[in-house]
Amino acid sequence: MPNRPGPYIPRDIEELLDHLTLMMSIAPYFRDQTGYFPERNADLEFFVLHEGLLKLREQIGETRYDKLIALSADMRKRFEEAAAASANPVLLKAGLMIAVEMERILEGL
Repeated sequence: MPNRPGPYIPRDIEELLDHLTLMMSIAPYFRDQTGYFPERNADLEFFVLHEGLLKLREQIGETRYDKLIALSADMRKRFEEAAAASANPVLLKAGLMIAVEMERILEGL
């Protein structure tokens, strides 16, 4: 069996923003509908987000980094609740609004 490369980790703010946009488009289930990425799931997408934040920690700054990690945890909780409630629109919107807040923080850099 060939070795598969690990997930792509965002290298700059723009790529991190792109990843947040992707996450919003596939929330709350984080499943690939095309069949090209069967390994896609919430664990993978939040891993990529956190690793991207970690990679950019110095550029982001410690205060913003801590805030973004806390927002990410809250966003994941909302998306998990929405998925458990059959994509409850209120819970889904709460998670999406957190992602938008994270985008605003990153866009301000």
